[in-house]
Amino acid sequence: MAKIIKPEWAFNSYYVSIIKNQLKDETEVVFDLSDCEIVDSEAIKLIFQLKKEGKRVEVKDPPEIYKKILKILQINV
Repeated sequence: MAKIIKPEWAFNSYYVSIIKNQLKDETEVVFDLSDCEIVDSEAIKLIFQLKKEGKRVEVKDPPEIYKKILKILQINV
């Protein structure tokens, strides 16, 4: 079963520092960004890093501007 991460308002470097270690042993992660207004580069970096580690990663409802970036990185949106 996938670990669901749902940040409120911002998925930024501070939030990444809080959750990064919690995701070490997960094989599937779903990021629900429906409540996020801010997603910074550290969040994108974490998502890409998890995918590179072979984890199944899905991003739900990202802010519109990030959809293109996620598609380029071949992250399921």
